[in-house]
Amino acid sequence: MELMLLTEQARQYRKEAQKSLERNKHMNEIEQGEQVQQRIIDAVLTDFINYLGMKQCLDFGLYTEEIKDCIEKDFDYKSIKTFNDACNKLSLCHENLPDVSCIPTEFRKSIIAHYKLMIIFKAINNGWKPDWSDRNQYKYYPWFEISSSGFGFSNSVCLFAFTDAGCGSRLCVPSSDIAKYIGKQFEDLYKDFLL
Repeated sequence: MELMLLTEQARQYRKEAQKSLERNKHMNEIEQGEQVQQRIIDAVLTDFINYLGMKQCLDFGLYTEEIKDCIEKDFDYKSIKTFNDACNKLSLCHENLPDVSCIPTEFRKSIIAHYKLMIIFKAINNGWKPDWSDRNQYKYYPWFEISSSGFGFSNSVCLFAFTDAGCGSRLCVPSSDIAKYIGKQFEDLYKDFLL
């Protein structure tokens, strides 16, 4: 029973681990500005709990997935205002972009923008994944208008009950409000991706 309690406490701690490690850097050997990836924190927490179980002659068999909250209940998608915010949420380094040096110059900006949008959508979706086999699950994406006067966000569109190649499968969200937010907040990135 003690291991179950410890596992629950690990779930709570992992949400604050990055801040705690930074705050207590005087007590650990982490250097200023160094960030420990969330997957490493999860692995160490899991291994430590399993180690304590082994010391009690128990095969607890805890996996890292079991200490994660699949979807953070208190997450506000509007907290993702930039690509860097999305990277921070996913414990990614914002400087690690795809190498596009072997791709024709005219396509490079679009490929980088598409990568950034995929990361942003993953962060904003907060664990939600579209179920493409479920025709009843609505999937929304921003809709843009291109005219002689320019490029701009128009609305959000919902995909359901028909096949459409209007958006990439990774670039959709579960609500119209989220799609509108992304369309407005990341309009310049979409411009780089689409034009």
